[in-house]
Amino acid sequence: MNTNEQKGNSGMTDLPLHGKTVLVTRPKDQAEEFARLLENKGARVVFVPTIEIVPPTSWHQFDDAIKTVRSYDAIIFTSANGVREFFRALNDRGTTSVRDDLKQTEFYVVGAKTGESLKAEGFSPVMPVGVDNAQQLADALVQQPVKGKRFLFPKGNLVNEGLANTLRSNEAQVDEIVVYETVAPRDEDAKSIRQKLTEQSIDVITFFSPSSLKNLLAIVPRELVASKTLAVIGSTTEAAAKELGFSVQVVAPRPTASELVDALIRFFRQ
Repeated sequence: MNTNEQKGNSGMTDLPLHGKTVLVTRPKDQAEEFARLLENKGARVVFVPTIEIVPPTSWHQFDDAIKTVRSYDAIIFTSANGVREFFRALNDRGTTSVRDDLKQTEFYVVGAKTGESLKAEGFSPVMPVGVDNAQQLADALVQQPVKGKRFLFPKGNLVNEGLANTLRSNEAQVDEIVVYETVAPRDEDAKSIRQKLTEQSIDVITFFSPSSLKNLLAIVPRELVASKTLAVIGSTTEAAAKELGFSVQVVAPRPTASELVDALIRFFRQ
């Protein structure tokens, strides 16, 4: 082996996540940045998506809301999926002129990724300081007068009612519209996931949502999941894991891919 090869190998072994295999349960097209950050730190990444994003079974809610979109004081997005599917529906359903109607509307978002997705659509997000999840956003909004205000909340089918209920209890009107559904993997995908978890040496399983964990549990033995280091992004996913009886070893202090990678590095350096 020449000197350059020796240096290259030495450099790899010096990386903080060298030798660790991380299982990513997000769809690959939504976790490319996360995977790149992990690989840059020496980790091996295995993709086994436990959720699939599909269109809602009905667009009636969406169509009704769009007809009166100017009447809303603000639109709320708590995920990049919500932003992406809302604007995709505008394009696909021939309602792109609605973008002009939205120019005077405030957009409240949770998370940097959600904000970036909204900016990519040409709109400026309002991101209250210290807000990392939907409930914190609701608590921040009710600090200002919301009585009589109308909010539109495009969301997924599994998003809980906490945000909407908090606003409604403060006499705001909230119209929730489902713009995407989160479903479990198909049977053939489930078989592949079970095989990878059983046959490969997985050190860490990462979860970005409660549904990704619940769907995994539906297709693999509970003890197989519990035997791995569990890393989650966000307090909502952490709480869901604990409710299901799991110990969570790694939690990102803020819900971003880079924060979760940094949290993994800290964990393995202990």
